[in-house]
This record gives sequence, structure tokens and C-alpha cells, in this order.
Amino acid sequence: MIREKYSIQQNETSLSIVQGKVAAVRSKDIKKTAIRIYDDRKIAVAGAYGKVDENALTRQAREGLELNIPYPLEPEKNKSEKRRAAAELEESQILEEAEAVLAQMRQDQPDYIYSNKINFNKMAISLSNDCGLDLQDTQTIIEFALIIKAKDSSNIMDAWVGYNGRKYDRKELLRLNNIICDAYKNKLELKSGEYPIVFLEGDFTYKIKLLKDLNGLLLGSGGSYFADKVGKKIFHDNFTVYQSRNAEDGNFVPFFDAEGVSKSGDRFPLIENGVIKHAYTSKLYAKQFNLVSTGSAAGEFDSVPNIGTARLSIKPSAKTMKEILNGQPGIFVMIAFGGDFTPEGSFGTPVQLAFQFDGEKFIGRLPEFKLSGHLNTMFGDGFLGVSNDSLSTLSPMRTIAMKMKVDL
Repeated sequence: MIREKYSIQQNETSLSIVQGKVAAVRSKDIKKTAIRIYDDRKIAVAGAYGKVDENALTRQAREGLELNIPYPLEPEKNKSEKRRAAAELEESQILEEAEAVLAQMRQDQPDYIYSNKINFNKMAISLSNDCGLDLQDTQTIIEFALIIKAKDSSNIMDAWVGYNGRKYDRKELLRLNNIICDAYKNKLELKSGEYPIVFLEGDFTYKIKLLKDLNGLLLGSGGSYFADKVGKKIFHDNFTVYQSRNAEDGNFVPFFDAEGVSKSGDRFPLIENGVIKHAYTSKLYAKQFNLVSTGSAAGEFDSVPNIGTARLSIKPSAKTMKEILNGQPGIFVMIAFGGDFTPEGSFGTPVQLAFQFDGEKFIGRLPEFKLSGHLNTMFGDGFLGVSNDSLSTLSPMRTIAMKMKVDL
């Protein structure tokens, strides 16, 4: 019988932003503890919030073995690592700094209203057991997520500005806000046709199909678009996709998953140089479908670990986005709600906000349009690359470009 402890301590200060000012400050301090018991190829879990009696939780978990929940795997063992990463801003500074930034935004851009939230998060997660497993990850994250609304607009949301990361630079945040707001005022024309389309690499819009169909359960059961393509080259030579827990990719998450699995460099290649290599999996589905365990287990703290949605990051090239575009005007997609892929890989979405983009700066706002393409083209012949530079120094904001069709 093996006993394992899973602990999550979350502290958050959240500022509610209304009409460009801090309207409310909320703080929460949540501790979650779960005890897992492994015995005779079975697992049982008991969990609680706040201060807990670990002996009582252990007894409760042992009693849960009678439910006969199968877990035909060995828990992680003989692995010890502790990481700590702090934000450049202290929690005590967040309110004063938020008020200063918002005041300057209102002054710089009087034609706009700001709303939504600014958060300061501290998360400490640990996983340990009787077999020498002792993992700890503690980090603090700053999140600016501001909705921009033009005062003369009837829309709820016209644009957004913000970032998620550990760095803080007031001047850089204001610069980012100004280039977005100034470009929004400059209305440009657009014709239907094929263009280099640019997304933030971390945007989920163009990754929906990858996230769904590289899931180990779907691929292993044969329902994935990639089920008959493992080991085959179907994308561009330079297209490599990682399951990533690496902060350099903008993924500020624990370096281990809910089962304690971690990978060298906090990355694991799922697609390599255009070849489909692996699905992202938990240990359970890796065993069930004879796949490689990639460290993608997740779930509620007091539940049996299951497969979670991986963070997918695409390997950058050696070029800047300006070099990738090579003098062509790109279209940077900032807001695109309502799109999806078909099971066969065709993609379409309305684009509510896009800017003409030269690879370094936004030139002006383009009219709304419909964007379409196909998975095999977007990441195949139409794939132009991922930049090695970032839109901002605040957080990794690399961009990705691909040829797609625009219809007005």
C-alpha cells in the first residue's frame, strides 16, 4: 500500500476594473489537500479544503479502496525537485500600480474605456509519496486582462490589452496599449483573397483541432483525425509542436502533472518536423493504448487523475516575424469568436478585429471578415513560421504566420 499527498495552496488578489478605474479588490486564500492510496492495482482518493487532519483523510482514502477503482500503474517514485519563481511585482504593490497604469491609460487614450480584471496569483503545488517522490512548484504570476471599448462604439468589446507572466514594466505595458489603440483608430480597406495571417502563437483559435485530435484518448480509440497518420509526415518540415510546461513558451504552470510526471526541458514533442509522433496522455491512457506517457494528467485535486488538455507550443524559427513576412503586409488576428474546425480539418471563423501588421507594429484596423483554411495547408504548404521575437518584453508573445483565405 502506497500513500501519496497532493497539496495546492492558492492565493489571489483580484482587481475588478470598471470605467477605467479599480472598482473592487477581492482576495482569496484556498488550500486543498488530497490523500491517494494505491493498493493491489487500485486507487482511492480523499480530499478536503483548508486545515485538514491527514490521518483522517488517509483512513477515508483507504476505505475508498472498496470502490475498486482500477489503477494498474505504479505511482512516480525516487524523484525530488523543488522550483520557485517570483514575479517582479509584490502583491502589496499591485493596487497602487494598477491605479497608476489605468490613470495613464485614461490620459493617453481618452477615447477608450477599460474594464475587466488585474490579478496577482501565487500558486504552490506539491506531490509526495512513500516511494521517494517529492515535487514542489511555487510561483507568482501577474495577469493584466483589460477589455478596451471605444467610447463611440456600441460593442461590448472592441479590443484588448494585457499579458500573463512574471515580469512587470509600466512603460512597456503603456506602449503596448498605445500601439493597439492608435492602430484601432486608423481604418483601412481590405479585399478578399489569400493573405499571410498572423496569430499570437499562444492563441487557441488556430490550435483547436490540434488540441482535440492529439488527445491520447481520442487518438488511441481511433476517433482522431491523426489516428491513421502517426509516424507519417503531413505538415511542413519546420512545423514542430511541443506539449509544453516551459515558461519560455508562456506556459506558467507546474513543471509536473497531476501524476508527478515531468519531462526534460519541460517540453515533449508531439509533432516533429511535420511528422505526427505522439498524442498527449496521462499514464492510464498511455498504458491502455500503448502510447508514450507525456505528463498530461489533470483533474480535480480530490479525483483520480485523468487526461487533461495540454499546453501546445509551436517551435520558433530563427527569424523575426518581419523577416518571415519578407515585405508582405500580414493580417494580425486579435479577436475571432465563433469559429471551429470540421472533423475533416476545414477551418472557418468570423474575425471581429484584425490589424494590418508589418511584423513589428500594427498599421491600422481592418474591416470584419471571414477567415478560412484547412489544417493540412495551414501547417503544411501555407505554413510560414513562428517568430523568434516577441510583441512585448512583458511575456513571451511570439507570433505565427500562415497563408489563409479572407472573404469579406
